[in-house]
Amino acid sequence: MITVRSATVSALVATVLLVGCNKDELTVQSTASVVTTVCGPLLVELNIDSLLQCDEPAPWQPDLEIEVCECDTLLVHPVNIPVQYEFEDWVLDQGTGWQDHEELFLDTLTVSTWLSLEFRDGPDHEYIRINVIVSPCE
Repeated sequence: MITVRSATVSALVATVLLVGCNKDELTVQSTASVVTTVCGPLLVELNIDSLLQCDEPAPWQPDLEIEVCECDTLLVHPVNIPVQYEFEDWVLDQGTGWQDHEELFLDTLTVSTWLSLEFRDGPDHEYIRINVIVSPCE
């Protein structure tokens, strides 16, 4: 499980807690200035090659979890997709039913969302499940 949270006053703009798979699963980037609560765009680059090497979670459990502040807008960019995997689409559930998103990059997530990154042709995993949790700002 991976948790990404918006940072508060001091050094880091985001904190990444890696538990389980010790790979370089994601990178968090931001250009926010230091304030009590950092609000705005939060870019998460998912290292797909690395995520695909992790053990699959239990049924109905996400491959990773991302937690952000309710004033953030989450941008999710998959990177390092192995050539044998062909991106098909994202499937999103934001509490109103399943929706397909056919663009590789998600750039407007502002509410809690269950995501599934799906591949058309993959030798092992056919999808990566991500749970985005939006929490009140501290």
